[in-house]
Amino acid sequence: MLRMTKRATVTDIAKSLGGIISADTIRNWVDAGILPAEKDFRGWRWFPKPDETIQRVEELLYGKQELDKLK
Repeated sequence: MLRMTKRATVTDIAKSLGGIISADTIRNWVDAGILPAEKDFRGWRWFPKPDETIQRVEELLYGKQELDKLK
């Protein structure tokens, strides 16, 4: 897993996961409230804690968390 200490964009998160999930899916999950993110003045989604976001996506993909429990 890529270690990030600064904020990250949707594309940064998708790239750090090695292409197993698209940036569009990450955007959809943010809009659905599954992944926490902030929006800047342009409306771009960004993640203040990218390591936690990456871990959460991996848990969702590999079945360690269930979507029903997140909403």
